[in-house]
Amino acid sequence: MKYWVLFFVVNLSCFGFINNLHAEWEKYRPSYGQNLLCSASVDTIIYAATEYPFLYSSNRGESWNYRYIGSTNAPYAVNVITNNSTTVFTFTIKEVNSFVRYCSDGGVTWFDLNMGLNDYQITSLAATDSFLYGGTFGQGLIYCSLAEKIWRQTSLKNCTVNK
Repeated sequence: MKYWVLFFVVNLSCFGFINNLHAEWEKYRPSYGQNLLCSASVDTIIYAATEYPFLYSSNRGESWNYRYIGSTNAPYAVNVITNNSTTVFTFTIKEVNSFVRYCSDGGVTWFDLNMGLNDYQITSLAATDSFLYGGTFGQGLIYCSLAEKIWRQTSLKNCTVNK
């Protein structure tokens, strides 16, 4: 009998604990009518890439504002976005040129991270606090030390890395 009571108490406490771990999802509500391509967040700011423009929210998605990467006359299209604990990174295309850009101040100031990027077409990004990794179309996996800010090829070559 003791084992059944213990089993019941353990299961009940686990069930109650697991039910409290659920997250609440809310609808993405930009007033611009575009599809959400990708998103990332740093601290309390959410970044969202749409077909156009690049959006940010500082109030959990209740309202959205434009962030221009580039100038307001010639903004960049954001194809891929990721973040680490302090910085948001984007792979952007402007006309026929592609760029990796990064920002640590809420999307106000953007910097290029392109040395050694060459003609890589990045299909995915992943970041740690020390490195940025880029999956490419047909050229494998590349990485960039955030201290050196130079892109390098890994030993994984001649393949497509999507996600």
